[in-house]
Amino acid sequence: MDGEIEYIVEDAAQVVHEHISRLMQIKFPEEDIIQILDLEFEYQELTGLTSETKPICDYPLPVDEEEMKIFILHRCKEIGIVIREDELEEILEKELIYLRMIGLIDDEDGLPHLN
Repeated sequence: MDGEIEYIVEDAAQVVHEHISRLMQIKFPEEDIIQILDLEFEYQELTGLTSETKPICDYPLPVDEEEMKIFILHRCKEIGIVIREDELEEILEKELIYLRMIGLIDDEDGLPHLN
């Protein structure tokens, strides 16, 4: 490995699950959280924000968070995950804990880690 930071969705889901409220832990097993986080990446790939192979650019691109939430909520409904917007926001907020843990987000300014 050449020092690249790797996002592992299963690890992210585990961290999210550990940090969401108890009621949310009951409602959303880790498997559902994995699917929700995968939908976040599906949105990012469809909009050109990310790629599985390599970063598209060396600086953070703006994300239309409202558009992304609408996309995820719609896709969740299609695959049978019943989730409210406030629940999705909590999951995405707790994902930041994982992103900080692996060094993809700087604690000081919340910007992606750039080498």
